[in-house]
Amino acid sequence: MEGRGERGSGAEDPKRVTLVSPILTAIRERLPVLRWRSFPGTARYSVVLIWKAKGLPSTPITTDQTSLLLEKPLEAEVFYEWEVTALDKDGAVLATSVREEFNTLAPKALRQAAKDAWELDGQHLALSLAYAKQGLREEALREVSLYLIEHPGDQAALKLKAALLKPLEQER
Repeated sequence: MEGRGERGSGAEDPKRVTLVSPILTAIRERLPVLRWRSFPGTARYSVVLIWKAKGLPSTPITTDQTSLLLEKPLEAEVFYEWEVTALDKDGAVLATSVREEFNTLAPKALRQAAKDAWELDGQHLALSLAYAKQGLREEALREVSLYLIEHPGDQAALKLKAALLKPLEQER
């Protein structure tokens, strides 16, 4: 895949819709919000979600917004791919995003993440490590970034942040 930005795909390519989240992360929500950046001249967007292992695409969902709250709960422990197509007022394709993926956590992992959040509240580096272990990349990045505000030179935290960003940067 080409063109992943710091937190979104296609950021360097003005000919693509840029997906924002979720990207390359595990998510807790069964009804997540998919987000992307607006594309010039778009009247509406068509969003397709694909159950990766089965290759089963959803029926395209159209919206005039740059986010979509899914209405049907996602299955636990499943890898999904998604993409967004920008359409003009006549329904012609203006641009399509790079297809990105995310996965949903298993119930046990959800319980562990909630327990970690409770027990490690305020301990940003420890919580970042716990989230990273669960595959919660966005949460892990948030917590290590908060830690680095207070400890900007901490080499272990800087290495952790770089490791969390590496999969996104490798696809640039």
